[in-house]
Amino acid sequence: MFASTLAASVTLNNGDAVEFGQGEGLVIACDQLIVTRINEAWSEMIEDFRVSTIELTDLNVAVPLLAAQDSGCGGKVIKIQLLNSLGDPLTIGDSSGLTEISVTLPNGGSGIPQVLNETSGATAVFEATLGPDEGTLTVTIDGSVDTVAADVYRVTLESESSGV
Repeated sequence: MFASTLAASVTLNNGDAVEFGQGEGLVIACDQLIVTRINEAWSEMIEDFRVSTIELTDLNVAVPLLAAQDSGCGGKVIKIQLLNSLGDPLTIGDSSGLTEISVTLPNGGSGIPQVLNETSGATAVFEATLGPDEGTLTVTIDGSVDTVAADVYRVTLESESSGV
């Protein structure tokens, strides 16, 4: 006997905001409209296309209103991972041990690009594009280990409070 559920109503955390995401069906309590994009560039070293940048557009960096859903990700830490088809994290940066980039988002933006994180082999820059509280986070990967673009099956995003 087969049974399947196509849609269901699930309540988590007593109805309070819960944050999780999986690229295609992205759900993040602080911002529900983030668009992810992977850009690639040719690598002579591996003779294949590598991941050159990861972009998060339509990112709301307004200071969140308590635990209100979709109220803004300002001041939160966003963790970005690239997964292969088996769900294993891929390398991002200079060593095989680096499989994620964590970035603390600004509390609101400005018209000037802000460098938020410089990790070994990756740099994250936020630039406001549609007013002070919405913009694009671009993670440029220029490490010595090239992630083959064709190996990326899913982009995952997680957010959490920055603790400050």
